[in-house]
Amino acid sequence: MSLIHVNHIQAGLKAMFDGLIDMTDSVNKPDHDQKQVFISRALAAYTLVQKVGLTPEAAGSAVVDSYNDNGIDAFHFDPDEHRMFIVQSKWISDGNGSPELGEVHKFLHGFRDLLQFSDIRGRFNAKVMARSAEIEAALEDSQATFSLFIAYPSNHPLSVHAQQAVDDLLSEMNDTSPMVTFQPIGQRELHRAVVLDVREDPINLEVALRDWGQRREPFQAYYGQVSASDVAAWWGEYNNRLFTENLRKFAGSTEVNEGLSGTLKGSPEHFWYFNNGITALCTRISKKPAGGPDRGTGYFVCEGVSVVNGAQTVGAIGTLADADENILGTAYVPIRFISLENTPADFATQITRATNTQNRIERRDFAALDPEQERLRTELLFEQKVYAFKTGDTPPQPDQGCTIDEATVALACAYNDLGLAVQAKREIGQLWENTSKPPYKLVFNGGVTGLHLWRAVMIMRAVDAVLRAEMAVRGGREKLVAIHGNRFILHCVYHDGETEGMDLAAIGSRDGADKLEALTRLTLERTIAAVERLHATAYPAQLFKNLGKCKQILAELVPEP
Repeated sequence: MSLIHVNHIQAGLKAMFDGLIDMTDSVNKPDHDQKQVFISRALAAYTLVQKVGLTPEAAGSAVVDSYNDNGIDAFHFDPDEHRMFIVQSKWISDGNGSPELGEVHKFLHGFRDLLQFSDIRGRFNAKVMARSAEIEAALEDSQATFSLFIAYPSNHPLSVHAQQAVDDLLSEMNDTSPMVTFQPIGQRELHRAVVLDVREDPINLEVALRDWGQRREPFQAYYGQVSASDVAAWWGEYNNRLFTENLRKFAGSTEVNEGLSGTLKGSPEHFWYFNNGITALCTRISKKPAGGPDRGTGYFVCEGVSVVNGAQTVGAIGTLADADENILGTAYVPIRFISLENTPADFATQITRATNTQNRIERRDFAALDPEQERLRTELLFEQKVYAFKTGDTPPQPDQGCTIDEATVALACAYNDLGLAVQAKREIGQLWENTSKPPYKLVFNGGVTGLHLWRAVMIMRAVDAVLRAEMAVRGGREKLVAIHGNRFILHCVYHDGETEGMDLAAIGSRDGADKLEALTRLTLERTIAAVERLHATAYPAQLFKNLGKCKQILAELVPEP
């Protein structure tokens, strides 16, 4: 059946992308070669349709396959999700085999080159160069993650050596936090997705709902809990098509999704208690006779399903199951299905918007409960400054006060341990993780006064202003060091002898501003030089999230005694 499935995939790709793929560089090739180029590029585009949710038109425009593509056939950066999707596609006409080791190496090498894009643009073709701004936006985003895909219409796995090359890259790039993911997309997944897209069938699910209940008025809805293994099966069958009405697709490896995965791996029986659950809209819901009125387990047919809240839950469960189908154990997930029968025309939109914006709890909300935050607010009020630390507080104008986000970063970088500055860069939310112990207690405690906080914020703003000016006139790795090394540089400036002797009046004076500007520029220059000596090929966004490597750089900057 392999060749039949390949033909189905080929027909589906041709129907979807006919006229949407740039073929101007292949017009002089024989017809057979042109067809091969088209179908391979269409496969790369289709990967973005499936994994990102792009329209066929947008996905076709994202293809960069041509001469000197450096192994990259398509890419797309989503600034809202802080995620870049990078694709290599290999068309295998007979459905046998897998991409060769050399092709995989070329793709991985191309990705490494992409991380150094500003300094080695010449290694990429005109199609890639035309999207320089998109690449630079990703490289300058300190929260950016990268999802790599190799798509090929075969069920054969990558060779042992090819997989080892991938694993080596992931180990190298993810040494401090999950920045890069990799997923091969084979014939089975491609065929299933293409068939569904060609048929344009709605998603219909038969659901076993435990401990179920219902709401009849004003509109029909059912709720209960569903097995995580069932959710994984939905993901395996439909992937991102489950989220057609959602504001967000599955975001891959993020802090939230790592937390979901951690619970599923370590305590699957607790997942129901820790997870907010899933909300799905349906065009129609009907209960099957099996089980009768018993509320233990009910069986339902849900037609036209779209998950409008809980995409990260579904994706995290499905991704874990892809790696190990037995890992979900006894995990159950809270879920509700809302029928759109007899609802107002805009009711689905209202539900989608409300479930994605109401009652969202951030880690900073727990920090806001700490009495130390209220004390700092009161102390700053005596200085005619506003301290906005609760969700809903209006951020003050810069000269009138600051927010808890600014205060946290400033105080973390002012602390004598470089580790807090690195943590502030890597994930500020970790500093609010537990308000009863470090690292939170190192940043916010009874010894931190309102004036100390305000001084730290003032220095941070001065340093950030200088770095922004430097970013505007620098390029390449120097610019990336200024962007991603900002918290490291701030820590160094705080602990310079000149800065330590400056009070608020001095910081606000012209002379003080000049000293901070000169010190920041000098620290940036020395940091750039140290990075080039010690980590010339490292991606700066990941480098400055690695405490060990930051300590090496700091040791280079400390003058000899």
